[in-house]
Amino acid sequence: MNETTEITIAEATAQDLMDRFSGEHLLPGESAADKAQLRAAFLGELAPKTALEARLADDLVEYEWEILRHRRLRDAACRGEFRAIASNVLGKGTPNFTARPEDLTEEDNTLLYELVCEDPEAQAKAEEVFFERTSWEPRHLLGMAIGISGRAQAHEERIVDLERRRRALLKDYREMKTIPRVDVEDAEIVG
Repeated sequence: MNETTEITIAEATAQDLMDRFSGEHLLPGESAADKAQLRAAFLGELAPKTALEARLADDLVEYEWEILRHRRLRDAACRGEFRAIASNVLGKGTPNFTARPEDLTEEDNTLLYELVCEDPEAQAKAEEVFFERTSWEPRHLLGMAIGISGRAQAHEERIVDLERRRRALLKDYREMKTIPRVDVEDAEIVG
């Protein structure tokens, strides 16, 4: 049976399509507002005009978000490993022996928290105190932590892969934008 079916496309902009099909994929601690701001910045620069351009622009946003996510996770893995090594130094006097919770005082735990906190002044003070108490340079322990953190290495490998994919997609997107768009009038599917 051969019938002619007319395709009706609702008046929708590329942005409308992206809004409809783009779901939020956030982990604890991530901000929907930050992702929306990143998305707005990318869309402002890429200026997609078609549904395909919008889809590719959305993929670029997702790649960038994933890269930022894995950077945060890599850094968190390094901080966690650093804190564990610093715990060993405080509790056992060496990074090579694992300290147990009972080996650490409340003051040690506060110092460990401040070594990895977000406040640069508190962190700098904690580094000084740590060095005075242990004669170990925190930056040396951080170097050890980075070198032995398998989780950090896994995130770094993922970042490299995502960055490669993002560059390739951006190249394709820019090439596609240079191709003149041809509108087809009165298109219909026969089948």
